[in-house]
Amino acid sequence: MAAANRSTTLAALATVIMIIPAVAMAAQHIVGDTQGWNVSVDFKKWAGDREFYVGDILVFNYNKSHDSVIQVRSGPDFQACVPLGDILDSGNDKVGLDTVGKRWFISGVAAHCADSQQKLVVDVEGVAAAAPGSGSTTPVSDPNTNAAAYSVAAGGFVAAAAAASVALAIVLA
Repeated sequence: MAAANRSTTLAALATVIMIIPAVAMAAQHIVGDTQGWNVSVDFKKWAGDREFYVGDILVFNYNKSHDSVIQVRSGPDFQACVPLGDILDSGNDKVGLDTVGKRWFISGVAAHCADSQQKLVVDVEGVAAAAPGSGSTTPVSDPNTNAAAYSVAAGGFVAAAAAASVALAIVLA
């Protein structure tokens, strides 16, 4: 009986250890950094300065009485500022990047999209892998990136490491 429990615990521990790198690599991207989602940001440049991976989260911060975000379904709708898609209007919207491929977002205010180019496209890649031989899986931020954007990655790593420690303590007991 004890051997069966130990095998189950070891399997759980192995699973936790395998997911630690994926959890640790997830990043939270504050769209537009401190300026948020508004017409003064060059979102093409903003997105070009970053890499987006499955598991990352986009956070759109804006004044909800003056704007919204629409996640459109296609590149042509994005280019033409066609407002067909999921409407985000809380002023603090979080969008999980759960699949590989392009994701398109436009302002819910037609003139903001058409005249001011308030729109964002991100190209989501597969789960980021740690560089061979690197001891750290925490994303490296540049000085132009909001440091708080990576808080989810650190918190996820700590939680996964704590779970692994508890499982190991049970196995060794």
